[in-house]
Amino acid sequence: MTEEEKIEQTQPDLIDKELEILVSTGQFESQGSNIEYKVLISAEIEKLKSAIEKSHKLGEFLKGRDWEALALIRRFDSKTLYHSLNTYSILRNKIHEIVLPDGRLLIDYINEQEEFTEHELYRAAVLHDVGKIKIPSLIINNVISRDRWKAKFKQQSFEEQKRQLRRLAEIDGLDIPEHVYATQESLEAFIEEKKISPTLLVPIANGLFPDEIESIREQGYDPDLPLGILVRCHEQYSAEIIRQLSDENDSSNNRVAELASHHHNYGRDKTFAEQNPASTTSLAISENFAEFLPQIIALADIQEAMESSLRNYRKGPAKQIEKFNEIIMRADTGINPFFTAVWLKPELDFLEKQHTVVSPDEAKALKKIYAWVEDQLNKKPPK
Repeated sequence: MTEEEKIEQTQPDLIDKELEILVSTGQFESQGSNIEYKVLISAEIEKLKSAIEKSHKLGEFLKGRDWEALALIRRFDSKTLYHSLNTYSILRNKIHEIVLPDGRLLIDYINEQEEFTEHELYRAAVLHDVGKIKIPSLIINNVISRDRWKAKFKQQSFEEQKRQLRRLAEIDGLDIPEHVYATQESLEAFIEEKKISPTLLVPIANGLFPDEIESIREQGYDPDLPLGILVRCHEQYSAEIIRQLSDENDSSNNRVAELASHHHNYGRDKTFAEQNPASTTSLAISENFAEFLPQIIALADIQEAMESSLRNYRKGPAKQIEKFNEIIMRADTGINPFFTAVWLKPELDFLEKQHTVVSPDEAKALKKIYAWVEDQLNKKPPK
């Protein structure tokens, strides 16, 4: 029996109304004295623990009401729970195998600094998406593909396209030259060049039925906002919920909330990447540790999402190549390229040692990826 099948068995036939209310609001404190809720959630926690605690070594670092949060994530959306656990597992394995340019293992480097502990990083990885329980499931589980959102963007009038891009620029603090808005061609070329996701530029109402639009409006969400903007809220919600899981004076808990609240680096992407270029030393990490750790969570997050989506229809080198290219593309739009190269190198080295048989096209793609990684690792910081 797989781990996912074990977790599926923790789901009761009927979901208690109190849990439905809690899942939709994320307000843990409001349930603190509810005896019925406590009994039900305690049973849920024990079932969940028996299914996953030992295999993931969660007992080493989870604290306070963390198990309660995981049980509620499971109630909200089992895929989110699996994703969170897998993201943590990827991160934990990676930091034990990544060798920094100065020869130290990343895990040793983490344990030597004093800003965050190893266990705080693990806890943030497990809980990084807990804020999604406050977002309507039809937003989180939207099934419209990126290509369809792109088509919907192109179907909008030029005036609407400009309105959406200007709004995104205001939200993210982007400095977009005015000439970009001169013609539809220049605007779409800019979006393509900057790899701006169409999910940030099309109102979610364009992809919903009337009753779904009314449903999210009733839950306090503006259907005129794009899907990507609405989903972004989960980062801050994660921080708010994590702070409810322990005493407000718990400094470690507050650090975990801080890590979880920046795992996508929303609104600060390009600025940080441009101001902190790659280096042949660990300087980029040591001087920006509070920025580095959320980006490590982000890389694990991206990798898990890619591996999950490719699991059923990609095999061998093709799967690895697509995953590597997606991670590199994300680096180009926000994550520090040096951090990304450090992250990718162990897997590339392992693939090379395996002497895997690849097609000419795959060999060409891998050569390009190797070159990008080496280029980032060998760049000198500007004087």
